[in-house]
Parts: sequence; structure tokens; C-alpha cells
Amino acid sequence: MASRPPSSIPTPAYRQAGQGGGCINGTIPNSKTICYHQTMYHIKELLPKVLKKRGLQDHAKASHVILHTQEWIITELEGYQDQLIAKSFKDGILLINAENSVCAQELNQVLLELKEHLSEKGHNILEIRIIRSQ
Repeated sequence: MASRPPSSIPTPAYRQAGQGGGCINGTIPNSKTICYHQTMYHIKELLPKVLKKRGLQDHAKASHVILHTQEWIITELEGYQDQLIAKSFKDGILLINAENSVCAQELNQVLLELKEHLSEKGHNILEIRIIRSQ
């Protein structure tokens, strides 16, 4: 194999032989090499930034609301989980699709509980609308 030419990119501190990784303020003592491990972010911090940058933050929040709604329907309205489906969440309005009027009526009786549950999870729900599938 051909050897690579030396890179002009500084080597991370933990990869330099004999240094032991003693970083002070982002540099190795007596060196101009930057410690890269001090600028690493945890995935919990990175993901929201990336989603916002790509314009996907609203979609991710909507997906999270729909997931929590479906989980609540499964636990609280056991016989209707196949007939009640959370469809979308936009501008604070959650749409839930009901296959028949019986399902819609059962859900209508517990809407306040669902709204409280979603508020506890940190979601700002302005309105819940029940729509009938055709």
C-alpha cells in the first residue's frame, strides 16, 4: 500500500502518542493541537438542532403527539383501538379518525382525559377533532 501524505488537519489529543490526553482549555499543553472530544455533543442535544435546521421539527413533534395518542387509545379504549386512529397534528389541532359513530361517541366522552394526558406529556393541544371515515 502507498503511504498517505501527512495531513494538515490536527490530530485529536487522545490519538497522539505519549501525550496522555492532558487537555487544558481545548489544547494540549505545549502544542497547537485542538482537543476534539471537548466539542462532542450528546445525541439528545444534536437531534433537535438537526431537525430544526432541516425543517423537520414540526413533523417530529406531530409524530410524537400521534404516538402518545395511539398509546393512550390502546390503554384507555381497549375495544376500539382498531377503529380509532390518530391521523394528524398541526397548529395545535389533533385529528382522530373514527370508523363509526359508536367509536366517535366513546372517544368524545373521554376527550378531556386525553387532552390532560397529552398535556402531562408536554404537548400543547388546542383542540381535538373527531372525523368519521367514509
